[in-house]
Amino acid sequence: MISVRLAVSWLIFVVGFAWGVAMLQLRIFPYSIYSEIRTFITGGLGEDSSPFDKLANDIGLSPSRWTHEFDHTATGFTYRELAVPGLNKRRDQPLIYISDAAPRGYRILFGAFDFDQTFWGAVLIGPDGKLVQTWELSTDELPTSRVPANRKNMYGVNLRPDGSIIFTMQEDGGGIISVDWCGRRKWALEGVYHHTVSPDDNGGFWTFEGNQGDFDHILTRIDSESGEVLQRVDMGEVRRQNRHIHIFDLQRQPDVWDRVHGNDIEALPMNLADKFPMFSPGDLLISYRVPNLVFVVDPDSAKIRWWRIGPWDRQHDPDWNVDGRISVYSNNERGVGDFSTIIAIDPATYETEVLLDGEDYNFFSAFNGMHQRLPAGGLIAVSAHQGRIFETDANGQVVFDFINSYDADKKSTLHVADAYLLPDGYFDFDTPPTCN
Repeated sequence: MISVRLAVSWLIFVVGFAWGVAMLQLRIFPYSIYSEIRTFITGGLGEDSSPFDKLANDIGLSPSRWTHEFDHTATGFTYRELAVPGLNKRRDQPLIYISDAAPRGYRILFGAFDFDQTFWGAVLIGPDGKLVQTWELSTDELPTSRVPANRKNMYGVNLRPDGSIIFTMQEDGGGIISVDWCGRRKWALEGVYHHTVSPDDNGGFWTFEGNQGDFDHILTRIDSESGEVLQRVDMGEVRRQNRHIHIFDLQRQPDVWDRVHGNDIEALPMNLADKFPMFSPGDLLISYRVPNLVFVVDPDSAKIRWWRIGPWDRQHDPDWNVDGRISVYSNNERGVGDFSTIIAIDPATYETEVLLDGEDYNFFSAFNGMHQRLPAGGLIAVSAHQGRIFETDANGQVVFDFINSYDADKKSTLHVADAYLLPDGYFDFDTPPTCN
């Protein structure tokens, strides 16, 4: 009798083990339940919250999936409150510092603002440092939206010259939405998109279509005015067209989820083409986070034209620059030290330079993050995991600092997604439209 029980127990164990392996590999029942539990415990990419924080967030006690810690008192700057209307009373007003040396212009800031009606949004700050406009941004009304706003991540957003904003909330958001200056929806494209809304010269923008864990990403170009899909580039076809290049284990699809994790696509603009004679206008500069890879692909021929691995770690946001170099936001999640950096590389010589050393600014963001090099030689750094956006001048001095403060006394901040300084004459209008 004992041997029969042992045999049955062993059989149950073997069947259970085999089923578990099959569940993970084939994503069969109960994979969806397992995935939900795993996601809740570990959190989504870009989160650093505990299970207790997630629970508090999901039942509406606090936005603790998206709160971070940053001690703004250590900077030595004198901040003032930026009075943003419509914020939830549980949070403090954001803090802002603007030096007299800061370049004049409009600054657009995106992130988790925790409005009364929506969680994510944007604020536009004028040359005088005063608030010009706010947008409350949500995809909750899309039929394919999967989770509430406080579980999404607005990462992929762009302010257009007509004052409209195009944005996505990653895979759970349900699609991409465009709203006008007054926040009214212009169009919505349902589906699964993530990480970037990157404009090109021809009235379109590039984004990633599909799940960010897929090995063969789909690079998708969409018309900014209508939301119509104009072009798709299948990275599976790029692999086939470049079978002698093995830059991310290119020719062998691994049985590992999230092997590449694309997080940016930037088309080479015509006005910078002469600075990059190795490339052609419209060539795509792409970041693959997991293998520390930045590469350039021709979207029409699917030929890889340039690549580099390793001067950065878990990087985001590679940009074409007027000096003929590519700048990259190196999160340094797994690297030496506790700070992020912004690095420039000459694609012809592979020579690199650290443009901004995070140790000098107490700057570290393990996930997410954006940057912008400014015409006068300064930089904007979006420290997503510190809830901070700061700007330096050509000498490395901080001339603008924005703290998305949640509880200033506790040094608690809210997530920030993107920011940039708009050039003179950026908007199509002289006077902002009137909103009813």
